[in-house]
Amino acid sequence: MTPKAGSSTIDAPSTNYQLSQLNTTPVNYGVKIEMVFAFRENELSLKKSEKVIKHLSYAQREQYPEFTRIPPVMLPNRTYNSWGIKNQKDGQTRRYTIEPQTIMQRKINQRLPHILTRISDTIYGSRKTIKEMEEYKGWLITVDHSVCGVGSQNISTRLPHVTKKDCENWDSYGIELVSPIFNTGVPAHNQQVSEILNTITVTGKDSYGAFITNQCGLHVHIEAPKDLVIIKELAILLVIFESEISRLHSPCRRPGHAATHRQLDSNRIFFLKGHDIDFDEGTVDFSNLDCSTRALRQKMSIQAIRNRINLIKNKESLSQKMNYPPPPDHTSPNGNRNRLVNFVSMTRGPSFASTIEFRQARGTLDPVEIGHWVDFCVKLVKVAEYYATNPDNFILKKWEDMRGEGGTTDVFDLMRDMELSNEARRFWEGQAEKYARYQAG
Repeated sequence: MTPKAGSSTIDAPSTNYQLSQLNTTPVNYGVKIEMVFAFRENELSLKKSEKVIKHLSYAQREQYPEFTRIPPVMLPNRTYNSWGIKNQKDGQTRRYTIEPQTIMQRKINQRLPHILTRISDTIYGSRKTIKEMEEYKGWLITVDHSVCGVGSQNISTRLPHVTKKDCENWDSYGIELVSPIFNTGVPAHNQQVSEILNTITVTGKDSYGAFITNQCGLHVHIEAPKDLVIIKELAILLVIFESEISRLHSPCRRPGHAATHRQLDSNRIFFLKGHDIDFDEGTVDFSNLDCSTRALRQKMSIQAIRNRINLIKNKESLSQKMNYPPPPDHTSPNGNRNRLVNFVSMTRGPSFASTIEFRQARGTLDPVEIGHWVDFCVKLVKVAEYYATNPDNFILKKWEDMRGEGGTTDVFDLMRDMELSNEARRFWEGQAEKYARYQAG
C-alpha cells in the first residue's frame, strides 16, 4: 500500500549495482501536479462589491470563453463547475480568476514560509519562456482548465472531514502546482514536494483540502539530452515499450479511455498511420485507433522502427513523428503535445527550456509515488543513453521476444537495465498488479 502524503519523504534513487553502467550525472527536472482544490466559503477574499453566486445555470457555465476556457469542440466534458463571482456594481458575474490560488498560497505561506510561491490565472505557452519562469524561483500555483470542480454536493465524498450538511458551504476548483526547476542531485528538492503536499492535503477541521479525480495528471519534465542520437534512442524505446509502460498506470491514463479523450494519445500513431495514403492528418479523435503492440507489430518490425527513426536529422522532425499528427489549426507544426510523451517541448526555440514531458501518470498527492515516477522517467532517459553507446545490449531485437507476443521480455526487464532499486521495482509490480485487476467500464 502506498504511504499517504506527508507520511514519508522521497528517498534518493538507489541502485542494486555495485558499479553503475548508466551515466550518473544529475539532470534538471520539474513536476506539474494537477488536482482539485476544495475550500470553505469563508476562505474566499472578495472585494466589498462582490458576492458569491453558488448556483450558476448550465447555460451560463458552458459559455466559452467567459466561464469554460477550453473550447467544447476541442475537449468535451470540461464545463466550468465552480461558483461565480458577481460584481454588484455592474451586475456582471464572472468565473474565478485567482481566488482559489490565493487560498492555497496563503495556507502554504502560513505553514511553509521558507518555500517561495506565486499565483497566476491562465498561463499561455508564449509566457513560459526561460526568462519569465526564472524571474521567480518558487512554486507556481495556477488554474488548470482541464480539471473541473466536482460540485458542492460531492465534496463530502472526497474529503471525509466535510459533512453532507456543510457541503453547501464548500466549493472546488482545478489547480496545477508547478515546481521550480529541480535537480536530481539535490535531495532537498524531494523534501519540498513532501512538504507542499502535506500542507494542502491536511484533514480534520481545516477549511480546505485537495483530492484527485480521473481528470488529473502528473507531468514530469526532464531536461532533454543535447545529443540527438540519445533522444532518438529514447523514442525507439518509447514506441516499442509503450504498452508495457502503460501497465504501470491507471486505465484512465491510457489511450482510448474516456478520461484521456484528445488529451493523452499514443506516440505510435505515425508508425501505424503515417504511411497510409488515405489517412487524414486533420484527424483529432484517435479513441478507436488500435495502438496495441499487436497492431504495431503487424505494421513494422522493431528493426524497421529503428531504421525509420535513425533517418531523422533534427529534433523538430523527431517531434513531428513522435507527436503525430500536428493540431489541425497549425498552432504547433512540430506535433501535438497531447501524447503520452511530449517531444514538442524540446523544439520551442532558445527562449524556452528544452525538455521531454512524460504525461501519462495519473495525478497523485503521494510524494512517494511522485518520486518513483520521476525516478522512472530520469532512468529511462539514462538507459537510452546507455543503449545509444552500447547498441548490442539493446533489450529487444524482435517482437517475438516481447511479453504477450510469444516471449517474456517486459517492462520489468527494462527496469533492470534502468538500474531501478528493488524497492522501486516492487512498487511498480504492485501498481501493475493492481491495474491488471481493473475492468473496463
